[in-house]
Amino acid sequence: MKVKDIMTTDVLVVGDSANVSDAIEFMKEKRVRSLIVERHSDKDSYGIVTTSDIVFKTVGKKKNLKSVKIEEIMTKPVVSIGPNSSLKKAADIMANLKITHLPVIDKNQLAGIISNIDILYNL
Repeated sequence: MKVKDIMTTDVLVVGDSANVSDAIEFMKEKRVRSLIVERHSDKDSYGIVTTSDIVFKTVGKKKNLKSVKIEEIMTKPVVSIGPNSSLKKAADIMANLKITHLPVIDKNQLAGIISNIDILYNL
């Protein structure tokens, strides 16, 4: 099975200037654990912000969620995977880097996202 067979194609995107409080509300509303951070141009790289980033980098440090911008806590450049890669390769990347989500990039464009839960449910 390949990444493209199980990836989520309706990827939620946030701007890097959004505040963490708004991102949390968006994530809760959409019931997701990560947001892709849009890039500024085709030559720029995507970023990602996850629930772990929010908890560890803001809540755990008692920061004001309305004053912290996504760009301050996101991971960029993001580690990504291609749609034709195997689920084993995706799982290996996640395990080695201790991450839970991989954006799927096809021809330099965001095609989807895959999580460790997606892989687990498709074993």
